[in-house]
Amino acid sequence: MAIRAVPKEPGRYFDDSTGKFVDIVDYRDGDKYDTVARASGAITAGAEDELFRDISSKDKIDTNLDTSRRISQGEQMLVRRIGVDVLPCFGDIRPTVADIKRVAYGGYLNLQLNHRDVASGPLYTFPSGYGLAGSTVENNTNVVSIGVPSTAAQRQLEKSHWLTSDQDISCTIKYYDHTFDTANMPTLATRAHVRVFLGGLVRQKR
Repeated sequence: MAIRAVPKEPGRYFDDSTGKFVDIVDYRDGDKYDTVARASGAITAGAEDELFRDISSKDKIDTNLDTSRRISQGEQMLVRRIGVDVLPCFGDIRPTVADIKRVAYGGYLNLQLNHRDVASGPLYTFPSGYGLAGSTVENNTNVVSIGVPSTAAQRQLEKSHWLTSDQDISCTIKYYDHTFDTANMPTLATRAHVRVFLGGLVRQKR
């Protein structure tokens, strides 16, 4: 993707990947995100969790969408990055490091914007750039995250994707069985939560 400044029009750029003009001064850099829960116990082969769909009972800490599958009415977004975080703490729930690894390395993300495939792959390949860093003396735990907790380390999409409030977001996490090397599905000792971020330039409602 290439975004080129428009001569003699400060703050205005042309996006080669979308063929659209973008007024950067009307945008802010931010994220749209949602959180899904995965129950403790054995994960069934082929089990799926869907994000950005069930938002009615969630507050801003868990999702910042107002409408299922869509950004807020009137908003526009240039999606430039995707991040995944397996939360080390959710309220008073603190999954073990082993459970965080089981989810990060057992889950497979598939993301579509406006019914077009945008990204797919194991969860650990989508560093969010967020999270804690350091060490701990807590029993049976550690400070872990997918990737380095630095926004400079966020994975950028090869091409940005234009998203409006009239287009759907479809995002699933699927757990596959390792059938090539004996069936081997993970079992979680505690409830785990995964948060998916869509990051980029967000144009406010008008």
